[in-house]
Amino acid sequence: MLSLLVFSLTFSSFAADIGGFLESPSAKRAPTLVSGSNPDHDCEDGLIITAYGDRDQLPEELRKAIEEFYTKIMGVKNLVGICPELRELANSQGIPTANLAVSDLFDIHDKCGDVEGTFDIVLKATTLENFVGLVHYTDGEFELIKNAKVEEIDGELHLKFSTDGLSPFAVVVNTGDVIEQKDNSVIIGVLATIAIAEGAALVAILIKFILSKKLG
Repeated sequence: MLSLLVFSLTFSSFAADIGGFLESPSAKRAPTLVSGSNPDHDCEDGLIITAYGDRDQLPEELRKAIEEFYTKIMGVKNLVGICPELRELANSQGIPTANLAVSDLFDIHDKCGDVEGTFDIVLKATTLENFVGLVHYTDGEFELIKNAKVEEIDGELHLKFSTDGLSPFAVVVNTGDVIEQKDNSVIIGVLATIAIAEGAALVAILIKFILSKKLG
């Protein structure tokens, strides 16, 4: 009974359809770039956003980076496997980590080249209603953009964040219901009670077996 209950709880919260993705990367569409600025340089309209599906338009180095990112996301069933920082973020919001999935995968680069400084970026995407976090892939490492937040502007949801590095990004969303922390404790308590009860029953059976052998 315990194993059946645990299975039903975990199965109901299974999120990703394919690897770590909710579906194909936002149907091959990139979020809309609303604004992007870097006060440290004067390159106008320098930021370019490219969907994973349009990666062939990227320079070779950037194309390889986003393909590596895609492959690594595809290779996991739980995104905390590639970005452990997501675990703490999900826990703080009462979200089972199995509910996390990538809805949008895209590249942002600067046509002016590798410009140093901090970029302030605003994006618009249809998946932001269930936004959890933004993950950046750079130099083979995964970074959680901790200042990323969603704001409603003129009735539309926008993602705002600052970063001192560009290249591939992934929008992580919650695919299931949020579980209140108190509910987690209730579930854990129920499972613990069942485990104790089943353990006691097993011990009782074992004692009966030993006694029967001795009496026999």
